[in-house]
Amino acid sequence: MVYNCLGCLKLNRTISAKICQNFMGEDYVNLLSTKHPKGIQRSTLVLFCPTNKNLCYEYFWNNHGQNYTCGSCSIERRATAVIFKNEKDGKEYLKLNKNEHICDLKEVDLIKFKDDLMIQKSMYEIVERYVCAFLTKKNGDERVYVSNKQHICSPIEYSSFIKPNIVKSPKFQLITRKVCQKIVKRLVVFVNDDKTECYEYTWCKKHEKYVCSPCKTQAHVFAKIYKNEENGEFVELCQKQHKCKPIKFIPEKNVKTIFEPNFEIDKYILRGIKRKRIKLFDKSDKNLCYYYYKETKRDTYFCSTCHMKQKFVTAKLLHDETTNKNYLELNDVEHVCEPQKTTTITTIRKPNFKLEEYIIDGFKRKFIIIFDKIDSTLCFKYCYFGTDKAYLCINCKKAERLVTARLK
Repeated sequence: MVYNCLGCLKLNRTISAKICQNFMGEDYVNLLSTKHPKGIQRSTLVLFCPTNKNLCYEYFWNNHGQNYTCGSCSIERRATAVIFKNEKDGKEYLKLNKNEHICDLKEVDLIKFKDDLMIQKSMYEIVERYVCAFLTKKNGDERVYVSNKQHICSPIEYSSFIKPNIVKSPKFQLITRKVCQKIVKRLVVFVNDDKTECYEYTWCKKHEKYVCSPCKTQAHVFAKIYKNEENGEFVELCQKQHKCKPIKFIPEKNVKTIFEPNFEIDKYILRGIKRKRIKLFDKSDKNLCYYYYKETKRDTYFCSTCHMKQKFVTAKLLHDETTNKNYLELNDVEHVCEPQKTTTITTIRKPNFKLEEYIIDGFKRKFIIIFDKIDSTLCFKYCYFGTDKAYLCINCKKAERLVTARLK
């Protein structure tokens, strides 16, 4: 990271400083740009001879090739170097090309580094702004090195320089909104005491902060939420000002949202066709549920029992791409029916059932006889119905209840 003088930047002049380390292990400041007669400053890379630290090659930054080129070999661009950062250990390494130098080693000019100044920790403080210095650590002792170049700006007020922009409760609020079938987290920062106007920030997973979307094209305005023992939960706003105007605050809609596993998608077969229904479990008893069936021409499910009583209780099956989970969005109509016992598919093997055929009204009919688990002299009779493509319990059908069985 390069540090630029903030005051000089305001005057459209750049004085930059970067902390480096020489072959003696000593830290120094390398001035990347300063006030020269011709207005040009070049970054230099010094590569020391492995057998003699008093000799070196000097490489200068080549902006066109985005690399360092040996100054003496630069005509033929033979010897080049690239500094890169290893992602595994976080250290910087030097990558050289295969070309040999056509120039000779030169003596190290230590005079270039003789004017560097050192400032102890008690005389500086780290802030998230540009300053006319660069931070480093040496043997656990934190220091700032600065060059001896004279500033062309004036000192600025300390208090206004580092004051963070903090917002405490109840001046902010976390809400969720549904946008294009997605559940989106929003941070609302109010601009007045009656909470009628606000700035609304959207959660950005990539940068792990809340970003003002209307300002995105003009400025990167963001906010972060922190928590400590002294202030509890609070919001820290960035120093950039909004380019957009405050909007009218709209509270969250009171939508009933149910997430898994409080409901279950149940598959069944009706008239030979595989279908889906939703089992919404009762809050107090998971063995009870409400059954929602898919509407033919609408993307909603409805409670069939309530529908027979002229009440349209519906649910929408949605998918939250943020959490990759399904959820239900219920309408505001309450059930007028009672929850039913949840049904489960039971597999029965021989000899607990048998197949029989009878001739009824001159037609051959197929039956499944399922014996009672406790008393094998008792049974349930299922008759095959072609319209349903399933075996239906005869007595339950008379009572208008659909209990089915299928052969596999």
